Amino acid sequence: MLDKKAQTEEVGEKFNIWSSYSDMYCSLLMIFMLLFFVVVLQYLQMRDINAEETAKAQEEFLIDRSVYEKQIVEKDSALTEYEKENERLKKGEEEYLRIINTYREDAAQLEDDLKSISRSNDELLNEKSKLENLNSELENRNSELALQNDEYARMNVELERNNEELLQERSLLEEQKREVETLLMEVSDRLTVTEYSIKEKAELTDKIMLLLQNELMVRGVSYEMNADHDAFVFYVDELYDEDRIQLSDEGRAMVSAFFKAYIEILLTSEYKDRLDLFTFVCVMPNEGVYRMNVNYGIKYASDTASYCASAYERAKDIYDRLFISTHVDNNAEKSIIELGFTLNTVE
Repeated sequence: MLDKKAQTEEVGEKFNIWSSYSDMYCSLLMIFMLLFFVVVLQYLQMRDINAEETAKAQEEFLIDRSVYEKQIVEKDSALTEYEKENERLKKGEEEYLRIINTYREDAAQLEDDLKSISRSNDELLNEKSKLENLNSELENRNSELALQNDEYARMNVELERNNEELLQERSLLEEQKREVETLLMEVSDRLTVTEYSIKEKAELTDKIMLLLQNELMVRGVSYEMNADHDAFVFYVDELYDEDRIQLSDEGRAMVSAFFKAYIEILLTSEYKDRLDLFTFVCVMPNEGVYRMNVNYGIKYASDTASYCASAYERAKDIYDRLFISTHVDNNAEKSIIELGFTLNTVE
């Protein structure tokens, strides 16, 4: 053991291998540290360079972006202007087409006017020839008027003489005026008597209407009366067929049953001499054309009256007493025929 240790110490004095390894590793470590610092330094330099380039690129990007946004805004405004211009052009095209159509219509109207003017020219030529003939006639009449003027001068002299005669007659007229005033007083007295006769006529009308209502009720004939209770009412829709051309079978039966009782009472000996007219008045609602309403009203009243007269066996007694009339009422809702009568006034 001692020999080996001594050998080792002897050898170590000559060459220490551990000391060489530590130097080598220190050198390597220094080299690695140097490389590490170089790499870190390069990395920091590259990072600064990249940061500058990135900042520069970002700045350029922002500039490009603002430019692009500005271009987009300009393009949008240009597109809007284009759309407005396009819309204006469309309106202009529509207006142009409308003007063309108007021109075409005006051209057609002008052509029609030219034809009308041509016809008018022909008519004017004819009128011109007629006027020439009238001028010749007027010249002849002027000569006749000259002769008549002489005659009028002579007549003026006669008129002056007649004026003197009129003055004399004026005094006579004043005297006649006094006589007329006297006659007016007498007429006033007669009118007072006539008022009593009209009152008697109204009372007799009410009496006959009451008898007619009772008789119709006994015979079972249905009826309606107007608001004044002086006429019986029939609805045109119930008397005529659907197209209102002629009386329907039901309408004929209704009118015949009513008119038979109506006539038998009015032509009795008690009222026959007082009876004046059988009235058939058609009341039409105010719908459509007024003249057509009046024509239809006359037709309905006339047809109904003619049928009543022809269906009655003593038709000759009532034909001369038929009174047919019509009028348009704004308050009427349906077309009706009012059948009534009038009486003579007692003198």
